Formats: sequence, C-alpha cells, structure tokens
Amino acid sequence: MNESVYTSFKFETGNEIVEQKQPGLTFTYISGHLSPVKKRQISLKEKRYLSKRLRYKKDPNGGMGGFKSATIIGVSGAMGSEILKRLLDDQALPDCEKIQLFGRPKEGCSGKNKNYYNAIIEKIRDGMGGILPRIELIDSYNRVDGELLIMCAGKTISKDMDNISDRTTLKNENRVIFENCARSIKENPFCSPELVVLISNPNELSTSIFSKYFKRVVAIGPVLDSLRFQREIRDDLNLSAETIIDCLVGGNHELKGMVPLKSMLRIDGKEPSEQQWGEIFPVSEEDHDENEVYKIAFQMVKNRDEGVFKYINSHSITIRLAVKPLIEYYCGGRADFPLGIATISVLKALQGKVRTLATLTKKTRIGKEEVCIGVPLFLSKEGIEEIELDSIENFKGFKDDEGLNIAIEVFKSKYDMSNFL
Repeated sequence: MNESVYTSFKFETGNEIVEQKQPGLTFTYISGHLSPVKKRQISLKEKRYLSKRLRYKKDPNGGMGGFKSATIIGVSGAMGSEILKRLLDDQALPDCEKIQLFGRPKEGCSGKNKNYYNAIIEKIRDGMGGILPRIELIDSYNRVDGELLIMCAGKTISKDMDNISDRTTLKNENRVIFENCARSIKENPFCSPELVVLISNPNELSTSIFSKYFKRVVAIGPVLDSLRFQREIRDDLNLSAETIIDCLVGGNHELKGMVPLKSMLRIDGKEPSEQQWGEIFPVSEEDHDENEVYKIAFQMVKNRDEGVFKYINSHSITIRLAVKPLIEYYCGGRADFPLGIATISVLKALQGKVRTLATLTKKTRIGKEEVCIGVPLFLSKEGIEEIELDSIENFKGFKDDEGLNIAIEVFKSKYDMSNFL
C-alpha cells in the first residue's frame, strides 16, 4: 500500500507551503510518511504539536500581492532611516517602483532641513546606484500615495539621563501627531494605503488611531518581545542556538501587560518537560513582583548604577520580559536595528510563498473587549489572518486568556481608550 505524505509547518521559521487541501491548518513539527503499520502511526502522532485544526479568519481584504509604491513617514529620524536602509539592502520590496520619503511637514522642511533631506537622497543614490526605485521627497500629507505606509514619526524617549521618562509619557504628544497624520492621509486625493505598518510608540495607541482610518494596520513591537522570550529561554536552559524555540508573547508593552502564551510554547517541537516548565515559570515566594523589581531598577538607572541589568537578569524570565524593555528605554537604548529586521521579515512574509506566525499589535476582539493588543496572526500573500484564540489547544487551560484580559485592563488604565476608540 502506498504511504501518505505529511508535510510539516514550523510556525516561526516560515517553511514553504507546498499544498494546502483543507481550509484549516494543523501544525506538525516533522516531515514523514504515515504507513498502515500501527506503531508508525503512533510514533508520528506523538510528535504533533496541535492535533486539531486551528480556526482563523481569512483577511476580508483579500491577498496582498506586491507593493508598487511605499511611503516612509519620519524618514529623517534614526528609525525611519534604518527602515529605508534595510528596505534597499534586503530588496524587501521587489515590485516597488517608487519610495516616498516624508521627513517633516512642509513648515518644518525648509532651508537647511530641506537640504538635509536632499542630502539623504544623494547618499542613497551614491550607495545604491543602478538598483534604486524612484525616490521622491515629500513634505505634505496630500502627496502621500504609497500602497505601503510605514509610520516612524512621533516623539521619542529622551536620552537625557537627568530627564528620565517612559513611553507612556509620549501618549498625549504623539496622539496629536498620529491623529493628524492618519486623518490627513485618509483625506488626501490619492488612494488609501493597502497596508499600514507602525513603528511609532506607543504601539497600541498608534494602532488604535490608524485603525479608525485604514483597513489593514499592524504594529511591529511584539515581534521583539517574542524574540527576547526565545533568547531568555535558551540562556536559562543552556540550550544551543540550533535548538528550535517556538514561543510568542502577546499583550502590550507595560508592566503586567506582557503575556507569554504558554499554550504555544514548544522546545524542538515538544512541550517543555516538568523541569523546564519550572525553570521558565518558577513558582516561588522568593521571586518578586514586577512592580517591585521595576521600582528598584528605575532607581538604579537614576543613580547611574551600571549593575541594573545584572539585577534584572537575576529574576525569572517573566519578570525580565516585563521590566527589561522599559528600563532599556529609560537608559536611552534604541531598538533601530532589531526593529528594522523585524519590519523586513514581516513585509517579506506578506509577499512570499510562506505562512508565518508572529505576534503583532492589531485591533481585535478578546471576549467582550475590542482593543489594540498583541495577538498571534498568520502572515502570507493571503493577507493578515487572525487566529481564533479559542481554537488553540490548551489556550484556556494555560490561562492565556486571563493574561490577555489583564493586559487589556492595564492598557485601558494607561491610555484611556474611550478617547480614541
């Protein structure tokens, strides 16, 4: 009797999908053959990650295709210029014929500033001559016509150590910037962008505002949280770089808002052992609360104590995930390089023959709440497909739903959602 072929899918590595005969999707972590021999059936079944299909909502706007044009808002900043560099270096937009660069609005883009932006274009031409798409400098929202819109503009955290702030202090200033930008682009005489990718902080706030005007809006921030989670697990369990760690972090970027999705954690395709669970998620009275660790670390930053990260790293992974990103902001550390890589990986997934799973901030519904929060999404040429969380095996059993609901409450208390939802 002929053997039946089973094809594997690793949800973060983006393996190519050869054929998909069913409307649903079952994740497995092997490629092999299933013969009529009973013992081989059992052997294959034991290695499956999710034995039942995941339900997910198809993108109502259809497939993505290639982007013929792109606009980067805030290209004069460190993040915007990093994104532009990576778009060109990695040829992440192979179908793109024009890239618009928006530095500052017209009133702030004159004289030496205008010369500065023109100098950026000349430097790009010098280094990328012959393979560039058409580069256009714009200084007015009514000229934006990119099918892809990348938003990098907004106030950033001060690097002045005597004037320490956090990302939540940016909300009032950036709310005005986000609202003006989104509304003005939506009202211009050109067509609306097919996809809006948000880099600007706070991610949840920018996603909320842009979602009022555009149909596809995602923010990149949670991708880095998941990558950090992988690294912390490898470090704590002394695992090699070749060990496949599949994990996602949902929620939002605040204390008690970060949610490691335990139901989706796998090490080399298997659930962690009891010992590994204990090391990753210790239950100990000796471990501290996130707020307490944060307060001590914050004071260490103010005192310019170089041991702040050594102190944070002495705590559990879950506390590190919550505290470390905020302290990095306070220390003036920027994430231009990793955010640039994350942005390019997302854009490539949306244009390639892969289905990749990542955590992105998106306007979604959890329970009775409609909120902008980091949730698992499929990314492919078919669009941005939202997974129905109840269809994830053991999602409720691991209380991931409770964690996301807590994150929603944290977000609401920080950003007063009623003002912009």
